[in-house]
Amino acid sequence: MKKRNSNIELLKIIAIFIIVINHVTMTLTTNNIYSSQYLLPEIATSNIQHLIIFFFRYFGSWGNCIFLVCSAWFLLEQPKIKLQKVIKIILNVWVISILILVGVMLLPNINVDSKYILYSLFPNIFANNWFVTCYILLYLVHPYLNIIIKSLSKNQLLVFNIVTFILYMLIGSIKSDLLFNNQLIMFIVIYMYVAYVKFYMRDFHTNMKKNVYLFIISSLFILLSYLALNWLVLNIGHWQNKIIHFNTLSNPFILLSAISIFNISNNFKERNIKVINYISSITLLIYIIHENILLLRYIRPLYYIIIYNTFGYNYIIVWLLLFAFLWFGISLIISIFYEKSINKLIEKISIYFSNLFEKNMVKFFNRKSNT
Repeated sequence: MKKRNSNIELLKIIAIFIIVINHVTMTLTTNNIYSSQYLLPEIATSNIQHLIIFFFRYFGSWGNCIFLVCSAWFLLEQPKIKLQKVIKIILNVWVISILILVGVMLLPNINVDSKYILYSLFPNIFANNWFVTCYILLYLVHPYLNIIIKSLSKNQLLVFNIVTFILYMLIGSIKSDLLFNNQLIMFIVIYMYVAYVKFYMRDFHTNMKKNVYLFIISSLFILLSYLALNWLVLNIGHWQNKIIHFNTLSNPFILLSAISIFNISNNFKERNIKVINYISSITLLIYIIHENILLLRYIRPLYYIIIYNTFGYNYIIVWLLLFAFLWFGISLIISIFYEKSINKLIEKISIYFSNLFEKNMVKFFNRKSNT
């Protein structure tokens, strides 16, 4: 097994934490079944606290992009699919969804809508954790993407990236639903960008100073574009509910900041710290658990109701960040227990089914070759 670089693993932990911040922010800015005490989503504001809170929404796209860049970097070196890995992810998503469904339905005074029961029974089909489903699809096609990348010259790959940058980053960031854009397309497009950086921009991705500058500049552009859009809405009045319009994987500055922070982490002296590597290894479980559709619908809003009724929202940023730490910690603890128990059984089942599938495929192709 290849030794893990704890610098990259720590970056993945930071990425999942800022994703948690985004998700608990979404709970605060979304009307729920319990209370109308929520912040109006994406509305331009002069309230500093609200302005900061709405900016937290960018953490989701940024964290997802960091995860994608980290994954793409190493998938570019993997020529084959590990079927066991795919089966294991699918089973974990399903088992965790069923366990939480049972747990929530046993709670008093909570009546789960039949729609959410259906979603929980088929979480992979309904893409309850959209990033996980999209990652599985990318993983299944990545060997073929690698073949295409190797067949292209440097200039051909550059032209491809320039064209997709114009279509899906520039145009896509202005209006995301044009040109049949979707999350899977963005995953593939970003995968190709990472390939070019890795194979043809070594002088750049190994240069710490350039990447620090790029990270600072791109992060400032994300912040300034957000503030500028908020100012325009306040003073002109159009696009009233669009101040986080650029919170998307199509935002080129989110991509640049993700690539640069990855390069910075990768350029530090390689370390191997067991606790960091272990937590990083279960970040997928943390992702699946903390953003479960029933927890975000029926459980997470209760926190803000209690805070509002007890303390009010005068220090809402403090309460939000406290909730993020709490929710991350709870998800981490549950993930550890799950990994030490049920996940062991899931791993054995995934090995069994992957071996069974591979044996049957070998028999099928042998039979075809003999006919």
